[in-house]
Amino acid sequence: MERRHQIRTLGGVIIVATGAVWIGQGSGLLPGSSFMVGDPLWIVFGVLAIAVGIGFIWVGLRGRG
Repeated sequence: MERRHQIRTLGGVIIVATGAVWIGQGSGLLPGSSFMVGDPLWIVFGVLAIAVGIGFIWVGLRGRG
C-alpha cells in the first residue's frame, strides 16, 4: 500500500513541475524556440496540470495516515 501512495505523490510532483514549465513557456517567461512560447493556451494547460498534480499529491499523502 505504501508504495502506491509514494508513486502517486511523486507523479503529482512531476505533473506540477510540468505544469509550471508550461505556464512559464506560455507566458514567455521561459525563453526558447518552442511552439509553446508565448501561446496563452499553454498557460491554461499548465494551470490544469497543476490542479491535477495537486490532486495526486493530496491523495498520495492522505493515504499515508
